[in-house]
Amino acid sequence: MSSKNLKDLAQAMLDDLAKSAEKKDNNPLSRRQLMSQPGQIFVVNEKRFKDVIRRTIRFEERSLDARKKTGADKIKDLQQGAWEEYTKTLAKTFTETLVKRSISNEWRKDPVLSKKSAEEFNQIIDDYYQTLQNTKANFEGSGNKVFIITKFKTLVDKGNSTVKNYLQKETKRTFTKLGGIGALGSKKFGQQIGHAENGEGVASSSFQLVRSERLIDKSTASAEDRAKIQKIVKKLRQQAKITIEHKDLVDDDGNLLKTYIPVLTYQEAWINQNQARGIEATLISNFQKELGSIVESESSLSLRDKIASVIFYNVAGKKSPNKKIVGRKNKVEKSNSKGDRSKTIKQNSSVPIVSGSGLKSSAVAPKTRTRRSSGKTSMFKLMAMLNEKLPNTVRSNMVPPGLTNVTGRFANSVKVTDIVQTPKGYPSIQYTYNKSPYQIFEVGTGRAPWANTERDPRKLIDRSIREIAAQMAIGRFYTRRR
Repeated sequence: MSSKNLKDLAQAMLDDLAKSAEKKDNNPLSRRQLMSQPGQIFVVNEKRFKDVIRRTIRFEERSLDARKKTGADKIKDLQQGAWEEYTKTLAKTFTETLVKRSISNEWRKDPVLSKKSAEEFNQIIDDYYQTLQNTKANFEGSGNKVFIITKFKTLVDKGNSTVKNYLQKETKRTFTKLGGIGALGSKKFGQQIGHAENGEGVASSSFQLVRSERLIDKSTASAEDRAKIQKIVKKLRQQAKITIEHKDLVDDDGNLLKTYIPVLTYQEAWINQNQARGIEATLISNFQKELGSIVESESSLSLRDKIASVIFYNVAGKKSPNKKIVGRKNKVEKSNSKGDRSKTIKQNSSVPIVSGSGLKSSAVAPKTRTRRSSGKTSMFKLMAMLNEKLPNTVRSNMVPPGLTNVTGRFANSVKVTDIVQTPKGYPSIQYTYNKSPYQIFEVGTGRAPWANTERDPRKLIDRSIREIAAQMAIGRFYTRRR
C-alpha cells in the first residue's frame, strides 16, 4: 500500500507530464521550449548531408517515370554544390551580431537581467557567446560543420529553401521531399533537423521526464517514499541514456534555463521520426504507467481515464502530409502493482533516446575518440597536477570585486574531474565545485543581487586553471563546469 504523500508525489509528476505535453501549433510545451531557445548549436555532417541529397534525387526520379535517371558523376556534382551552398548560406545568415541580438532580445525579458546597466548586460551576452563558441569547438572535426544559430525555425526555413532552390536551379526539376519522409522505415528520402542520435543532449520526451523529476526535491514525502520514485526515474534514465540533471536543465517552475544550449543535427528523416514514434513514446508511456501504478493502488478515482486521455506521443515538428505523428490513447492494462514494483521497458530500437536537441553549456562533454593508452595516461597525470595546484591558485585569485576567500571552503571544493581531447586534439578540462551555496553567484543560474560577471565562480576557476596551465606550458585548451 502506498502512503498518501507518495501518491501525491506520483500524481504531481503525472500532472506535470500532462502539462509539458500540452500542444500549441502542433508541438508540446517541452519541444516548444527547446525550439525557441536563442543560441543553439547545429551540427551537420558532410557525408550524411550528401547521402540525403543523393537519396532525395533518386526518389524524385522514381516518382516521375518519364524523367531520365541522373548519372553518377552529375549526382556527385549536385551533392558537392548543395553542400557548399548550404554551409555558405548558414555562415552568412547566422553571424555573431545576429545571434547576440537574438539572445539579447530574449534575455531582456528577464526581470533580473533587464535591470542591469547596458555595460553589464552586454558583458553577460559577450561571455555567454564565448561559452557557445567553446561548446561549438567540441563538435568540430570528423566531417562536421558546426554553426551557432538563433532559433530552430530560422534554421529549418533557411536551410530547406537554400537546398531546394539550388537543386531545382541545377536540374530544372521540382524537389518536394527534402523535409519529408516515406513510409516509416523505408529510408527512401528526406531530411529533418532534429534530435542528435549520438547522445549529446536531451530529446523532447527526456525533457519531460527530467522536468517532472524536480518535483522529488520539493516533495514532503518521506525519504523512503521519495526513494521509490527515484528508483523508477533511475531505471528509465539508465535505459534511455539520460545523463543531464534536472537542476542543469530547468528552473523550479520547470522552464528551460537560459544557459542551456540545445544541440541540433541534420538527420535523415526516418531516423528522426522513428525515434519520435518509437523510442521517445516508450519512455513517457512507461514512466506514466509506473507512476500510475502507485496512484492507482487502493483504487484511486478514474486515473486510468485521465492517463489515457493525455497525448504524449506528438513529439514531431510542424504538421505536414509527409511528417506526422498522431497522438492516441494508451492501452489500459489492469494492474495491482505496488509503488516499488519494477517493470521491464521494451524498446524497438537501439537509438538512444537522449540523442536529442540539447546540451548544457556548463556540462558539455565532447565526443571522445579512441586514444592510445599513453595519451590517456598523460591526461590522468595532467588532471592530478592541476588538482594539486588548483585550491591554492583559486584562493590567491579570490580578490574583490570577485569572490573573496573567508573560510577556504570554496577554494578547497574546486576539482578537475575529467580531461578529454576534442576532435582537433585540444584538452577539454571538466571541473566542479560545491554548487551549494556557491552557484548562487553564477550568471544565468544564480540570483540577484549575488550573481554577476565579477563574482561568477566559473570565471574565477577558468582564470586559475589557465594560470596553472601557463606555468606548465600547456597550449590551447577548453574548460567546462560539470
